[in-house]
Amino acid sequence: MTYQPRVLFFCSWYPNRLKPFEGDFIQRHAQAIEKYAAIAVIYITKDVNLKGNDYELDYQVENGIKTIRVYYPAYQSSIKIIQQVVSGIRYLKALQKANTKIKEVGFEPQIVHSHILQKAAFWANRYAQQYHLPHIHSEHWSAFTKENGWYFKQPFWSRFFYKSIINKVDYTTQVSNYLFQSLQNIGLISPANSIISNTVNTKYYFPLANKVPNTKFRFIHISSFEKVKNCETILSEFLLALEKNKEMELYLIGGSAEKSMELKTNYSNPAISILDAMPYAGLAKELQQSDCLVLWSSYETQSCVALEALCCGVPIISSTVEGLRNVINTKNGLMLDSTDNHILSKTMLEIAAKKYVFNRHTIAQNAHQLYSFEAIGKQFYDCYQQLLEDNPSNN
Repeated sequence: MTYQPRVLFFCSWYPNRLKPFEGDFIQRHAQAIEKYAAIAVIYITKDVNLKGNDYELDYQVENGIKTIRVYYPAYQSSIKIIQQVVSGIRYLKALQKANTKIKEVGFEPQIVHSHILQKAAFWANRYAQQYHLPHIHSEHWSAFTKENGWYFKQPFWSRFFYKSIINKVDYTTQVSNYLFQSLQNIGLISPANSIISNTVNTKYYFPLANKVPNTKFRFIHISSFEKVKNCETILSEFLLALEKNKEMELYLIGGSAEKSMELKTNYSNPAISILDAMPYAGLAKELQQSDCLVLWSSYETQSCVALEALCCGVPIISSTVEGLRNVINTKNGLMLDSTDNHILSKTMLEIAAKKYVFNRHTIAQNAHQLYSFEAIGKQFYDCYQQLLEDNPSNN
């Protein structure tokens, strides 16, 4: 591909020194697009360890992506409005430092691309207007779904603020049909829009060619261990199944140290392994060695770990959540009615007994075609080309 548009990301979430895994799915979008476009990233966040007027700008070129992170000092006040105003001023000052750095490194964007409707999307909109650039916004956040409910609890002025941003955006993308419908219902999509999935780095996530069968059938669950993930239900159902089949094991990976310790205490069993959160490549190795991924969420926007499991050829058992309806099918997993008493433990036993047969190679092949960097990067490239055609002065 000879022509690469220059795209500036404004990210509300992005991996950083305080939260290494925050918004890593946005980082993977950037990595997927990097093959097709020149990418620079701006990410601003507060750091409670910084004092007074201390601001720290970190500039790195990460996998070919010019990445600017600016950390600004937090401000505490018993009066909420004062805290918000001061924090907003500091955010703006940090953003100005990032903009200066973008100019210093010689990056002249043709397109502005924001992620997550928070501060970053607003300032991306202002930047796009100032420099007369097209603005594309990608939404990933489950907060706009009725199951999550966060958006509907916001005051009217906050909801108006989000809609005012979208009204000025040239193009919107959503990671799933479910999120598209949710955003459409509350008027947070632009007339020009498309569904572009989360993406998977298939350099790490692929099926092992000569996988040695596990001595015990291995179920795996990967998440933040938050309440919505229903980890305790998974553990309880696994222990029920284990009473009838001792040749099974369950790995849980992720979550805070506090939550992990709580689960280890309450569900102590030699067949259960609860591991700390680990780097992206490490998770791939754990999935490759597993026989089935278990998800039992109350809701999912899409679920990156589901896509990653499929790219490793691992079938999925999941509760029937809207965000996974277009991901899981009879060839790669099972979706179960979570209101059906003990259906999860029954299905675990059936899968371990090989009642259902899944072809790992076929699962992975189909997933790679849908979720690889190449597939998702090309979809964004097509959106960028359309935006530049509609705004020829930016070529």
